[in-house]
Amino acid sequence: MSEIAHIRKQIDCEIEAMRHAQAYAIVAGHDVITHRYENLARCFERLAAELGTTPAIEELAKKLEEKL
Repeated sequence: MSEIAHIRKQIDCEIEAMRHAQAYAIVAGHDVITHRYENLARCFERLAAELGTTPAIEELAKKLEEKL
């Protein structure tokens, strides 16, 4: 699997985990969601290094819109 494909898969997993965590935010606390956003930020930085900042922003925004 290419590095970009790996990063894209990780982004999908983080977004899915965030979606589930938001449903349990009252119980789990906001630390869980914050941790997921931090992981997503690291994925974005890696994707931006591979694709460039603007394409990475566009891709991440599209994935967030689709999944959240």
